[in-house]
Amino acid sequence: MIMKKYSIKALLIVIIFLSVACNDFLDTSSASVYTIETSFSQISTAEAAVVGIYSKFGANYDLLIPYCYQANDIEFGTFPLDATQGNISAYNATLNNGLLMYLWRNCYAAIDQANICIENLPYSPIWLTKDSTKSKQLYAEAVALRANAYGELIHTFGDVPFTTQSTSESDRMYLSKTNRDSIYEYLIEDLYKVENYSPWSKDINTNIRVTKGFVKGLRARLALAYAGFSLRNGGNHETRRGRYADAYYQIADQECGEIINSGKHSLAPDYLTLFKDLHAYRTNTDEIIFEWSFSRSLFGYSLGNTFGMQVNINDKKYGRASAANAFSPPTYFYGFDSLDIRRDVTVELYDYANSSATVTKQTPVASPSGTRISKWRRPWVFPAMGGDMSANQNLGIDFPILRYADILLMYAETQNILYGSPTNAAKDALKAVRKRAFAQNYWTEKVDNYVNAVAVDSSTFFNAIVDERAWELGGEGIRKYDLIRWNMLGSKIQQMKNNLKDLLSGFYTNVPDYLFWKYDPSDPTRERIIILNKSSIIPGAVSIAYLPGQSNGGMTVNGWNKTTWMGVGGTTGDSNIASLFNGVNSYIVRGCSLDPAKNNYLQPINSLIIGASKGTLNNDQLVQ
Repeated sequence: MIMKKYSIKALLIVIIFLSVACNDFLDTSSASVYTIETSFSQISTAEAAVVGIYSKFGANYDLLIPYCYQANDIEFGTFPLDATQGNISAYNATLNNGLLMYLWRNCYAAIDQANICIENLPYSPIWLTKDSTKSKQLYAEAVALRANAYGELIHTFGDVPFTTQSTSESDRMYLSKTNRDSIYEYLIEDLYKVENYSPWSKDINTNIRVTKGFVKGLRARLALAYAGFSLRNGGNHETRRGRYADAYYQIADQECGEIINSGKHSLAPDYLTLFKDLHAYRTNTDEIIFEWSFSRSLFGYSLGNTFGMQVNINDKKYGRASAANAFSPPTYFYGFDSLDIRRDVTVELYDYANSSATVTKQTPVASPSGTRISKWRRPWVFPAMGGDMSANQNLGIDFPILRYADILLMYAETQNILYGSPTNAAKDALKAVRKRAFAQNYWTEKVDNYVNAVAVDSSTFFNAIVDERAWELGGEGIRKYDLIRWNMLGSKIQQMKNNLKDLLSGFYTNVPDYLFWKYDPSDPTRERIIILNKSSIIPGAVSIAYLPGQSNGGMTVNGWNKTTWMGVGGTTGDSNIASLFNGVNSYIVRGCSLDPAKNNYLQPINSLIIGASKGTLNNDQLVQ
């Protein structure tokens, strides 16, 4: 399967470069011998045109993943507050932000390329020949990628210009904005028309191209965004649902139910292996319905570098990932059940920041203000990228855009909403996700009893879904937009801040003052550590940091190293708390500075784009 992934990636890269190099032939005024007609006259050139749409997205995801997707209650960036990265992830971007202009232009370039394909494929010579099935598959890809691009634009900017016709860039400058409800309605109907044009990923053994599961899942995701809340442009900037919200909950419910009942997708048996396989370039078409394909030479900078576990700049075994700016508050770590397998995959209490050129070792993170999203790790990349490749920042880790676990949780949510209480189908979907999260001997308590307890009414079950999506999908670019559609972004950020202050003030009595750790004796490299007491303990039990007859400062555990963690009392503890409070101020308060009263999570359109539009565009989405 590794070779299969490499071969498909290689084909995509070749076609991407060909499509980029041949952009001129997509312009009918070009003097090139290639024309629109010849581009769609045979299946190979038509496929090159469609794969050219993918080429527009690579750089976009390098921007979206570390900047636009962060700043919520479980993920936030610590980039410097400036005119580029930092202000995007702190709800404080300026009108001259160049990265946002780049994102805007790339999305519209992808849309225009998709429009060319959608306009021409049904009228091409291949549409009714032996290549008919393949040409319709290409058509569905173009429709889905266009919908995905518009979805990212709406998430980022609110109402945006909408066109389904190919245009020159100069023509696009003069398009006015379209109400997002109308855009969503068009796209969701458009996706429905092409569902049967796409094969299931299992049938073609790839998930880096659009397949039927992604078309249906994207339709469900857009329907939930439409049915949920969003900040509206102009006027009083109200936050409200789409105009036909109930009908679109039904659409999302139907699509998720059909994916589940198809039997074409399933959960991977092991959560850790699911993400390590992404780092080893292995294909998993069971759970990962669609993943964005990066390579070691083309984009993919974010995952494992700015977004992931920290690795020392001098490390020669795995290469540098020192600019790891995707932080996560320690309250997220301690919000997991201590037996939840997903916790130590998503957020870890160690990193490789103290490695050196000669010694690669894990060590506990420097302080609780240094916990990071850890699903993306250079040390998991296989083959490792040390030595001559240690400076390479494009790791080629694919990014999961849609997983089957997400489908299950969306289905649990829609069933609960549509029927006014959790149905058996909703409970079964939630149970399926939680079964993988806990060892089988805990299923009675952590799955059956837990789900029965939260299924007492619709509100309690909904709040359980809110929590479960955080635990299951953390670090995958989903949380922020979940909170937006639930109208919970501001309140959850504030709750996170309050919880963090409680943690620092000692209200979390189950969190240890010190971490006790040692190198795993079964590891011949002496690289991996074992942390004895990182887990939360049952409230009321005695923490290892409070053993009878021993002061905090003098406490030792034979055979284990000691690192100050959440120390209280004594100079060391007080200093640690003060340091962490500084972390709160500089990372969380600054990095998640959304004003709940204004709910102004939308980004500004660059002033150069506004100026070039000659009055057709403005930033009416920004709350003053």
